[in-house]
Amino acid sequence: MSSRNQRLELIKQIEQERSSKVLLYYCGDRPLASANIADDAIRPLYNHLLAFNASGRSVDTIDLYIVRDVEE
Repeated sequence: MSSRNQRLELIKQIEQERSSKVLLYYCGDRPLASANIADDAIRPLYNHLLAFNASGRSVDTIDLYIVRDVEE
């Protein structure tokens, strides 16, 4: 199983166990992939939150998982 598939499976498990939806925000410090939480991230995060309700079902719990990948 690829690492991407493993991550997706872990997210599904968290969602099932917590009856939630997981929103993952990735910040990296690697060259060409650096990111910080900034003003320009607000709209995409909001759009993802709206997409959780696109199915017409209400989402009561959202888990925000922030990953900061620091290369030392």
